[in-house]
This record gives sequence, C-alpha cells and structure tokens, in this order.
Amino acid sequence: MRNRIAIQPSKKPMANIIASLDDLLTQVADKPAPMAALACQLLDEGHPERARELATRALAMAPRDPEVMHLVATVLSHGLPDWHFKIIHDEARNAAYDGALRRAVRPGDRVLEIGTGTGLLAMMAARAGAREVVTCDVNAAVAEMASRIVANNGFADHVRVVAKKSADLKLGIDLDAPADLLVSEIISNNLIGEGVLPAIEQAAPLLKPGARVIPARGSIHVALAEDREAHRMRMEIVDGFDLSAFNRFAPPFYKIKVGSPQLILRSKPHELFGFDLQSLGPFSTGRKAVSIKASGGLVGGIAQWIRLEMDAEGSYENAPSPGAKSSWAVQFFPLARTLELAPGAELTVHGVIEGQSLRLWAEVPSRANS
Repeated sequence: MRNRIAIQPSKKPMANIIASLDDLLTQVADKPAPMAALACQLLDEGHPERARELATRALAMAPRDPEVMHLVATVLSHGLPDWHFKIIHDEARNAAYDGALRRAVRPGDRVLEIGTGTGLLAMMAARAGAREVVTCDVNAAVAEMASRIVANNGFADHVRVVAKKSADLKLGIDLDAPADLLVSEIISNNLIGEGVLPAIEQAAPLLKPGARVIPARGSIHVALAEDREAHRMRMEIVDGFDLSAFNRFAPPFYKIKVGSPQLILRSKPHELFGFDLQSLGPFSTGRKAVSIKASGGLVGGIAQWIRLEMDAEGSYENAPSPGAKSSWAVQFFPLARTLELAPGAELTVHGVIEGQSLRLWAEVPSRANS
C-alpha cells in the first residue's frame, strides 16, 4: 500500500484544501514517486483535475521510472473508457469513415466533429482537404492529449480541439462560421447510448443549411438467436445446491463478440429502429415492434447490433457471423426460457428507446414449443 499524506478533508473550503496541498508539494517537490503517489491520493479524495496536473508533473520529472509510470497511469486512465484503445484498431470502421470523409470534404470546407477522442477523424477530415476542423470533447484531459497528437502529426494549422460538450459550442467563439460538414462517432453498442441523437439535434444551429452529416443514417438491427454459452450467464445447480433464485439479479442483456461461434442467428435480421441523421432531427424514438419468423432450432434470446450508412456509397455494420471483427459488440437479450421453434414460427420482438437506453423483449406465443 502506498504511503498516504495527510490532506484536509474534502468538506473544507477549496481554498484551504489548495493551500494545504501547496504545503505538501514542498515535501515532494523533487521526489517524483511520492509526488505521483500524492496524485493518486488526490484522485481517491475526489480531486481528479489536480491529481492529473500533479501526475503529469511527476512523469515529466521521471519519464522512465517504472513506479512513477504505474502511479501516473492509475491517475490518467481514471474514468477513461477502454474502448478508446479497442476502437482505434477497427480497420473496417476507420476505412468507412476515411472513405466517407474523402468523398464529402470539398476545398474550403469547415468541418465540425463531435467527440474528439484521439483526434483521428478530425485529422482524416483535414487530410481530405478541409480548411478548418473544429472538434470537441467533454473530457479536458482527452482534449489536451488530442491537441498534442494533432500537433505531432502536423495538422495544428487546420484542426482545433475544444474542451467542451458539443451542446455548449458557440458560433463566433468556438467556430468562426457555420460548418459545411458534421462528423460524429459517439455511437455505442445500441447506437444511442452515448447521446448521438440529441448531440446531432443540438449541432444543427452550428451548421450551414444543407450541411452534410457522417454517418448519414444509423439503425438498430435484431434477430432471433441462440447463445451456446448462455448457461454461463445463469445459475442452476452448483455442487448440489439450487442457486437459480439468484438469476433474479442477472442483467437484462450482455455483450458477445460479433465473431464468436457461440452466437447462432435463428432468423433473418430485421431493422427495428432507423434514424436519418442527415435530417438533423428531431428524431422519433419511443416503441417499435417487428414480427420475426424463426429459421428453426433453439432460440434463447434476441441478438442486437448496429448499422451505419456513411453516405450513398459506404456503410459499416457489426453484423454477427463466425470470424467477423468489430470494436462494437452484439448485445444479447435473453428470453425468459429457451424455445425450440419450427421453421416459420413467429415471435414478436418489441423495443423501447428512452433517452440513451434500449430495452428489447420478445412476445412468446402460447403455442411455441419449449
């Protein structure tokens, strides 16, 4: 356990806390490991911004010290989803965005990107010929690192990173003029979980009339499916004890890799929700239902994935199939019980979107075999 240094409780006035920290800093001013440990403690105490500042300073003092590197990584990675590292290696996703940007960007275009991340899409837009790219990220640390990456790659004259929510961007302050093109990739496994729909609606006043949008359309797809490993997500008899009551605490859905052989589709795919993102909203959500015919076999749940239509020429879909790869996962919504369905048997799949959440369930007819 790392040594802890006495810090005034967080309930004290911030000015007093900072004064106390300044006193403590004199004790670790030339000691990078204790400084990094203090940064970790600040994080524990609920002061993430000051922790990041101190961790960065410690790393600058000892950039190759393994203990310092470990402590600093603890601070800088806090609250940062690991999908940042997964999605960047999704070659099909990268190619779909890059191709769409090369087709959409015209000389002199201004581009607005929502959700900077590493800055990859913003640099793609600049490389495609955009005069100016303004990209925003609500995470100040991410925005700062993206600015560094943009500069390191020689695009600082064309790409400006703003540490703000997209809803807080202002014309004349953050953007010199309305944008010709909007690009975003704040898209989750259920399409809507990172707020892409309200973000696009809120961006409308920042765009020129007729501005292009990438992706132009997004949709949620479903199919009946069997998960061969479903038993691992439920409890029955274990060492002679009936633990099945604990299944009441099981989550309503779980993730499966798109290429996993454990997932077998038992119907054709169906679009349940679709959104014309190019319209800029308002987007209709609410409830939808679709009747799906089974291809036959065991059906234990509903598989759900997404499709992005970048433009008229390019698309990206993480449809499940053996060996497929995607940074997005398939979501599996189990039925109350596994059914054995004859070919042509129908189930009605219901979906509800409320805010950024998606609920799916199937209406099982009484005549269905089980």
